[in-house]
Amino acid sequence: MPRENDVIYKTPSKSRSELRLTISPYFARQSTSSSASPTSTVCSSQVGSPTSNRKRGRNALKGAIPSPSKKVKRSEVTVDAECVCRTLHDHIANAKPRLIQGRVADDSWKLIITAILLNQTTGKAAVPVFWRILEKFPTPRALSEAAVPDLTALIACLGLQNVRASRLIQLSAMYCMDPPNQTECRPSRVPAIVQLSALPASELTDLDAREPSSTTVKVKYPPTAISHLPGVGRYALDSYRIFSPDLPGGGAPRDEHVRCKTLCSLVPNREHSERYFEVVGPILPIPSISDPEAEWRKVLPVDKELRKYLIWRWAIENIEWDPLWGVIGAATPVYLWTLSHSFNTQ
Repeated sequence: MPRENDVIYKTPSKSRSELRLTISPYFARQSTSSSASPTSTVCSSQVGSPTSNRKRGRNALKGAIPSPSKKVKRSEVTVDAECVCRTLHDHIANAKPRLIQGRVADDSWKLIITAILLNQTTGKAAVPVFWRILEKFPTPRALSEAAVPDLTALIACLGLQNVRASRLIQLSAMYCMDPPNQTECRPSRVPAIVQLSALPASELTDLDAREPSSTTVKVKYPPTAISHLPGVGRYALDSYRIFSPDLPGGGAPRDEHVRCKTLCSLVPNREHSERYFEVVGPILPIPSISDPEAEWRKVLPVDKELRKYLIWRWAIENIEWDPLWGVIGAATPVYLWTLSHSFNTQ
């Protein structure tokens, strides 16, 4: 029983009251009528749902290029194809692997020195040592006359300092006595190259199912103008053939800026704009190689950094290239975007 001071709570009666609809200005749409509803708190001057400008730029490229398994309806393709194409190619240009060989390619001696220091050593450790060597021994003659203990102390942080010091001194002495001559190529003293044999394009459909023994051939490494120098191995030879401006084609870095600008101009025309993101195959013009005899185009390196650079170098010509198979074909938008994304995040 309730006591005298107790308060008795009663369940409110379920009477139906008139509901008033109040719409937040954020979710309001532009009113199409001249007068607003009396039950609405939205003013007729307010605009519809705002779009986040911060996300628009990021999502334009992120969502515009679908994966090969994602199907995009024609009605959903609303992104400016030309704008995204240019943005994609700018990403490709910025994804260039920065190798020290490209900075010293004009001097064959410096190019070989960097290759010897970088062999089995990271660039983060070898490049500062290279600049210290040049600061103390700026010419081949100066390095050939260097004292072994002094040079050993300079490169001790890289390991194998005794072997490398003797090799650098011998290399510089031979470079002074018998410098590279492009009219006199010497046999290369490196193991034979194991590369995939040339197969018809119709057979390039299932690479993983093939037996390596049936698709690989041993090819003798081509002679070069630096093959006679002491300490020149596969990595140094590959670097020389890729970057040296003295070889046919002028080296891979020669036309980088021109190729990037040309790639940015390869935008789809109007008849391709609507289906630009629906296809996986290339819709850009199939590129023509202006200098097929360039020496760097013939190199199939085994070093991962050199491979990375050549993949990028071929890509700015709108060509997909594989370090084992060579040229695969014209690059697709999906390939270019994947390449730029992976190189920029590494």
